[in-house]
Amino acid sequence: MSAVVQGKNQTLQGKCGTSNTSIEANDGFNWNLSQQFWILSSFYYGYVSFQIPGGVLSDYFGGKRMLSFSLVTATLFTLITPLVVNFGIGSIIAFRFILGILQGSIFPATVVLLRNWCTFAESTLFINTAMSGAYFGAFASPILTGYLCEFSLLSGWPLPFYAFGSFGICWCTFWIAVATECPSSSSFVSKNESNHIQINSCRKCSGSLTTPWKKLFTSLPLMATISGSICFNFHLQLILNEYPTFLSLVFGIPISTNGYLSSFPFLFLITGGFIFSYIVDIIKMSYLRNDTARKLVFMFGCITTSLSLLLMIIMDCQLNIIEGLVCASLFFSSAMTQSGPIIADVFPSYAGVAYSILDVFTSACAIASPYVTKVFLIEESDSMQAWSNIFYFDVAQMLTFSIMFFLFVKADPEDWAVSVEDSAEEKHHLVSKCGKN
Repeated sequence: MSAVVQGKNQTLQGKCGTSNTSIEANDGFNWNLSQQFWILSSFYYGYVSFQIPGGVLSDYFGGKRMLSFSLVTATLFTLITPLVVNFGIGSIIAFRFILGILQGSIFPATVVLLRNWCTFAESTLFINTAMSGAYFGAFASPILTGYLCEFSLLSGWPLPFYAFGSFGICWCTFWIAVATECPSSSSFVSKNESNHIQINSCRKCSGSLTTPWKKLFTSLPLMATISGSICFNFHLQLILNEYPTFLSLVFGIPISTNGYLSSFPFLFLITGGFIFSYIVDIIKMSYLRNDTARKLVFMFGCITTSLSLLLMIIMDCQLNIIEGLVCASLFFSSAMTQSGPIIADVFPSYAGVAYSILDVFTSACAIASPYVTKVFLIEESDSMQAWSNIFYFDVAQMLTFSIMFFLFVKADPEDWAVSVEDSAEEKHHLVSKCGKN
């Protein structure tokens, strides 16, 4: 969407460099900064508003149904976005708000579905591998969008919407045809493999009719998991949303041409996610308790990410070193991606709604990061000193929320969150199996 709304045709001069790149504006869209903000942020407001309802529906109807619904409708909305833009600023804001609502259940539904397919021994790597698709999208989409916008066909900027929408239709068709809610109902999984997953899983493939709202909102482990999610996601959103602006204002590299610099670090996030997820699964099965393994790896990621940001401040205007440190910060921050596996382990019967509550705070990070940036850049926006204050704030929030995570997070199932269909003996067995090794 940024290909449509960003202002162009400018020569940028920052305190650390100057760019003479001049880019022509998109024809017909002279949106000011305030209008651009509402167009881009309206999606997040819609996304947040449907998080908890989407989680409840995912627990009730199943992950596949809700995920299929979200993917299909979001794909169709992507395809018709270029048509809606022509109806004016109000229409595109409302349209993107609805698009956010339609995508609100994607992550809760994904966690509900994945909890049925992974064993306890491989839950971290399994869930984080699936979630890494979102990070790959953050890496690939700006590069592909910039490339497609260079074509004169259809005025250039609508091409990404048609390309991503067409790919989405192909994927949805394949997904609906082969995906199943449980291994036992898949024609691609043998009975022996299905039984292995069922026996070694911390949850059953079943829904729940009622949601224990009070227990969820007063659950200290859930609050601690949310704190850990804020640590990671505020830093992620800061790099995702503000790093291109940082390169533009401080180093004079226009947003429209710094796609490779701002996207490349996400490859390190994806790589780190695989490595640290594997490490957590090895440690929890061989050496330490599940919650202890997660705490140690999380705190390692928090400390090393903070050090990377502090070194960025020291390096001042050395672009190559700063780019390397941003890559390092995302690599180490991937050690903090514990939320999905913890939710699946601790709240097996209510994973959808529990993750949706967490994702409300995650989405708030995406909304908050531009406001935080704006506060620190009121007087000066193109100096490294002004941006250093933002990086200091990022370090402070990580260290603060990590304390809550370290003190109160747990990884064994809550007794009330084990499937309502389980007997007392089965509940005791699940808590014992998944909480202690």
